[in-house]
Amino acid sequence: MLGAESLEFTNPVSVGDEIRTHVEVMETSPMSSDRGGVVLDWIVLTHNDDVVIEMTSSPFVKKRG
Repeated sequence: MLGAESLEFTNPVSVGDEIRTHVEVMETSPMSSDRGGVVLDWIVLTHNDDVVIEMTSSPFVKKRG
């Protein structure tokens, strides 16, 4: 998990559970001419809307263009 700042497993996942991920960009920052940084908030939920993982990460990404 490149750039993982916090990671919390809040509930178990069982066989047969369907999960989905919600990712929100919280911040962006230029770092060089071809790369930048982002702060992402991740939430993984089950089909019952139980939160199973919460994470914040700050990976480097290549700029467009």
